[in-house]
Amino acid sequence: MIQKKCKAPSCSEMIPRGQQPPYCFVHHKERRNALNKEYDKRRDPEHVAFYKSRRWQRFRRTILMEHHFICSRCGDIGNIVHHEIEVKEDWEKRFDRSNCSVVCHSCHEKIHSSVFPSERA
Repeated sequence: MIQKKCKAPSCSEMIPRGQQPPYCFVHHKERRNALNKEYDKRRDPEHVAFYKSRRWQRFRRTILMEHHFICSRCGDIGNIVHHEIEVKEDWEKRFDRSNCSVVCHSCHEKIHSSVFPSERA
């Protein structure tokens, strides 16, 4: 297998050529955490706190397990609990089981980029 160096400055860790993202495990994790912090700064602090809360984490895990981690759109492995009616639109429905579905990352991106226009959130 052809390998190359991690793209992070001063890192000599070797990774498979063509790997995306082009970082070793450590630097990928650091980069993802930094991007998440930047994203959280732009979001409503109340929503950030909600998604980090222990209650949401337990509820999310329960929904995922009830649906066997299967995406409701494509049948692939899903690990995102999607609110059909967004939390920012109706705060009271944030823990409503009928408002939640399990989706994979790809389908979640499609929902929020209007590829599924009837489901544009």
